[in-house]
Amino acid sequence: MKQYFEQSISYTIRHKWLVSGLVVLCVIASLLILLFTRYTNELHHLFPASGETGKTFRILNRSHLADTVQLEFLCCGEKNVTDFEDYLDSAAAGLSALPQIRQVVFRYRSNAVTMPDLTGLITSTQDPAAVLPLCDPDQAVRDAQKQLALPMCDVKALRNRAYPVMSQGLLQNLNLLNELGAMRFAPDLPYFADSAKKRAMILFETDIPIGDADAVRSLYAAVDQALSPLPDGLSYRIISGCNHTLGNESVLKRDATVAGILSVVFFVLIFLFFYHRDLRALWIPAIPLIASAPALGITALFFDEICLYVVGLGSCIVGLAIDQGIHIYSACREPGNKIRNAANLAAPLLLSMATSALVFVFLAFTGIEAYMQLAVFAGLSLLFSALLALFVLPALLPDASGTGSKNSLILPLPDPKYSQTAWGTLIFLLIVTATLLPNLRFDLSAESLDGTPTEVLEAEQDFNAVWRDPEVRTAILSATDNASGENALQKLEMIQAALAERGISLAMPPLPSEKRQAELRTKWKAPETLAAIQKLEQQTKTALQAKNMPAKFFDPFFTSLRTEKSDKPEFFRYIENKMIKERENGATALAMMAETPENIAAAQDVLRDMPDCAIISREAFSRQIRQDFGSRFFVLLCCSIAGSFLLAFLVFRNMRSVLLAMMPILFTFALLGTLGAVTGFKVNAASGFALVLLAGLAIDYGVYAVYQLKTPENLSIRRSVLLSAATTVAGAGALIFSRHPVLFGTGIVLSLGVTAACFCGLYLVPLLAGFKGSGKTKLFLLLLPCFLLTACASPHIPLQNFEQKETILKAAAVYPQKTPYKVRANAVWEIFGNELTAILVFELDPADGSVKASGILPAGTLLFRTKGQEIVLGNGIPENAKHLFKNIRTDLQRIFLLDPAGALAVRDGETILLRTKDQVDWELTGDVLVRRSGTFPCRKWACRLENNGKNAVYENFDQYYTLRLSGVNFVTGGPQK
Repeated sequence: MKQYFEQSISYTIRHKWLVSGLVVLCVIASLLILLFTRYTNELHHLFPASGETGKTFRILNRSHLADTVQLEFLCCGEKNVTDFEDYLDSAAAGLSALPQIRQVVFRYRSNAVTMPDLTGLITSTQDPAAVLPLCDPDQAVRDAQKQLALPMCDVKALRNRAYPVMSQGLLQNLNLLNELGAMRFAPDLPYFADSAKKRAMILFETDIPIGDADAVRSLYAAVDQALSPLPDGLSYRIISGCNHTLGNESVLKRDATVAGILSVVFFVLIFLFFYHRDLRALWIPAIPLIASAPALGITALFFDEICLYVVGLGSCIVGLAIDQGIHIYSACREPGNKIRNAANLAAPLLLSMATSALVFVFLAFTGIEAYMQLAVFAGLSLLFSALLALFVLPALLPDASGTGSKNSLILPLPDPKYSQTAWGTLIFLLIVTATLLPNLRFDLSAESLDGTPTEVLEAEQDFNAVWRDPEVRTAILSATDNASGENALQKLEMIQAALAERGISLAMPPLPSEKRQAELRTKWKAPETLAAIQKLEQQTKTALQAKNMPAKFFDPFFTSLRTEKSDKPEFFRYIENKMIKERENGATALAMMAETPENIAAAQDVLRDMPDCAIISREAFSRQIRQDFGSRFFVLLCCSIAGSFLLAFLVFRNMRSVLLAMMPILFTFALLGTLGAVTGFKVNAASGFALVLLAGLAIDYGVYAVYQLKTPENLSIRRSVLLSAATTVAGAGALIFSRHPVLFGTGIVLSLGVTAACFCGLYLVPLLAGFKGSGKTKLFLLLLPCFLLTACASPHIPLQNFEQKETILKAAAVYPQKTPYKVRANAVWEIFGNELTAILVFELDPADGSVKASGILPAGTLLFRTKGQEIVLGNGIPENAKHLFKNIRTDLQRIFLLDPAGALAVRDGETILLRTKDQVDWELTGDVLVRRSGTFPCRKWACRLENNGKNAVYENFDQYYTLRLSGVNFVTGGPQK
């Protein structure tokens, strides 16, 4: 194999002009391909197409929810929107003429919905078997008399609503639509205006695909032209998802430009410093730059469009691919035959390339298009760069002068006498990591991957503050169909029925599907229904005559009831156009429901087997991201580490060497975990997958460190490793200046991780290998860090659902949660070996969490009592004991106000685990319930309940005291014993 590499390098040197010409032609062809490639920043490329998030994005695109554009007009000075009505009407008309726009709405209501309208819709919306038994003629007459007694009674409307209960379902749905829509308009104006009448709004829809920035710019230019000239005292702004498209594109282009410039500057400075301003060293960064062109060009041939996220990571890829050139350059500048020196490095160089490329290949199996593109681009870049470095770079460098490379830095091997110190440092770091790892925070929301500029987000927040009710959180259910809106609506009705069985109400389109309407009209025309209506009408006339009212008073109602209404009220048509959308690629029907964790969980369960339906909300999307990314991340990370291990074993065939080569991965992950937990850094999906890349990169430093140990006389390897790390950090570190969270998260993880891996490869691995002892002892020490990191850690790994909730809910129901109750218990406070005993009596109100408490010493004197928000202490209480009672309200709330909200889980069938929304961990084993907040060494408090809640041990770690309660007895309230 070595002879083959020597022959290939010799051939390239003899025909270097021919090879160089072929490389130039490849680069030119690739640039031409890239010139005609379409680029995108669509967010859905960052989510797995086969997962729930991918399905949600597909349905979001088909439902055209993101197609709505709001034009908000703001009045200046003393003028209000009524002064600009004529202009706004003409602006709406002008916008309607634009080809990119459809369904322009300014005046959304011209006529109110009348009672005859609703009465005529009863037969199309209500089941007669459900509403007719609820009609009470005597009550209807009494209600009519009360209404007639009012001075402003609308007699015509009253005669058309004899039985409002028949329209109750229709009215309830309209009220729910209004409530969940959460929009706040001026009630006295027929168009969109805020309550202060200083802002107006025009809505329209567009068919521009999400992520098409050029089309968005063209649309905005056309809108601006249609609205010009604006009258004095009026301005406008656009609130739309299209702003995210433009914002992400500008941020990504800016980040890619900044990262590219900074990385090039860093590369030039690094190589000129390392190689004494030897300009031939600039071939090293030139090679991966040249290799990236055909790599990206070939990638463009496999995909319809290239994600700008991938282009933004270009500097990082170049920083990785530059390593091969560094090692070959150093070998060629060493004394001796440069061809033989380069061929000697072929095996570790190709292994290094393979491990790095392997982790990118693993990313391709995530099903995430952006990472699939990154895998192809990075893998080809690494391969082409390795081939150019191995076969072309020696042809571009002169023969060595015999003095070696003129490096400005000498890195001798570390002194073996520090071997024990290195082992101690590594083990200590792993213990610290194991204890701090549970405190690592995660942010798996869509916002963590969105690089929309701050000014766009602030404008949206201001818009929502004026137009939307901040207390209402709404989730949208979307059902799609390729054929028609009628079919989509029928699917939505199936979802409505399934959720209704779980007690969840949906705000549906005002009228049911045509199929459902036909079924209801058939029921109303049935002979038994007509007979029931005739009987109800006769009973109503009898009741009217009994109250000295005209027998025909409610005839308009029964006439409307018998008349089948063919046309819909204008307001209903407006709502239907918004909730049932038909396009060339299919139709969508929408419904709304309250966004609560319980509703979201129920809806996801119902929609699990319905591929054409999805729930769209922040809460639901966060759940989907956790499900999709959580499973993929851990599998990929394990595969990446296992693949690196296997490749190292195939090369070294020695377990000790393999474990030494794996040490940079272990050290890097431990250090990053500790830093993340201490600094509060939030791990998002991008930084999580950067760890997968880091696993393949970190082992390179272990591989070269072990190779260096086998050839200790070749110190150029250590310089090459340091330079390799410097260039990788330069490429990835340039991303730290990015504003986009995907690029920033990737850059910060890779730059810190590679720095740690380089330090471990240069110093820790030689020291760990230099430990004096038997082979078994060395192998044990090599395996010990892995054991510490896994056995001593207790990370919050997602647990499977536990359906049987009764056990833990029964334990939680030991204390009442609905009405105030009093409790008496024997209490002992312990602090630094001292004890204070008292009788504790207190009252808790679960409704607001208020606590009234008092403590009495055994002698009958007052220890403390609560007074409002103050704590009144008894006479003679030592000063050093006063702080025991200042948090008594909080302490008692933590012990007795049990809220088991959250997802139940089971681990290995041994215990029931639960994490509540306030991040309190529950653990139930038998009749013992343990609750903890925080983890060692940052634990806040812990409480242990035993004997059906009669005994409790509460530890306050912030104030360093323990409260023991025994003989807990409910004076009033509490469970029945």
